[in-house]
Amino acid sequence: MKLPYYDDPPLDALLERYRDELRGGTVLLPVGAIRCLSTLCQLASNRLFVLAADKGESRVESFEGRDDVHITFHDGCFSLMANLHALGLFVEQRGGVAMHAGDPRNLFRLSAFVLGAEGRPLHHTRHSLRRALDGFDLRDLLALAVPGEDDTPELDRAIATIKLSEYDPYVLARFSQTIDDAVGATEGVDGDDRLALLQMLERVGANDYQLGDHLDLPFLIGRVTYQLDEPDRAIQWYEGSLRQSGDHEATYFNMGLCHEAAGRLEKARELFQRALEVKPTYELARQRLAAIG
Repeated sequence: MKLPYYDDPPLDALLERYRDELRGGTVLLPVGAIRCLSTLCQLASNRLFVLAADKGESRVESFEGRDDVHITFHDGCFSLMANLHALGLFVEQRGGVAMHAGDPRNLFRLSAFVLGAEGRPLHHTRHSLRRALDGFDLRDLLALAVPGEDDTPELDRAIATIKLSEYDPYVLARFSQTIDDAVGATEGVDGDDRLALLQMLERVGANDYQLGDHLDLPFLIGRVTYQLDEPDRAIQWYEGSLRQSGDHEATYFNMGLCHEAAGRLEKARELFQRALEVKPTYELARQRLAAIG
């Protein structure tokens, strides 16, 4: 594809962005919606707040490797997935703020766009939008409203309850076994479910305030994050556990597993040895040391 394609600098800039970021895939550019948004900006002197909701995509990763366009037919008419991600890029081109609902499992997307606030941090607006966009939604309500139904995974119920609690650490701890079971199952957790779980863990971790109790939330989050094939991020959580709860053989051992998974065997040996220094009878660390040589 040669640029310029549209002979419209903002639209051609969006095409160039997708061309640079995607190794391959099919992207529909919402030209009509972008031009409508541009006209509204002119009418409002570039001061605009927009809420957009539709069945669509809000992450660039969704287009990677896609080789066709999904068309849905409805009794004589048809619909396409909306590219809310492109609308967000257009708003950011104009110095605005774009925020999208975070749960990637939902096909129905909600996005918020703010224009005309250049140079202002918008702390309250960002906080309010993030709570609304990432909060308890219809999918979560359905996961909780039909208890006992076999087609509702327990992981969905766990995530729904944690979101309803506004990402409370103690609610996550309550469902830690459910999450461990789902992540450790034969089929595991992948795709949008994996991303939703990682995002949920980060939100809960941001709410961790020490109240003198014994909940080692960073350790819990680190363990699940490692199981979701994010060893480097898991190490950061385990380091937080050491700062918060002090030395523990399991923490050093798990950090060693993370470094081993990332191919850093010398660092893994060091941490397995540190686990044995904390607890000389810790057999798991001794076994891993023997295994990696």
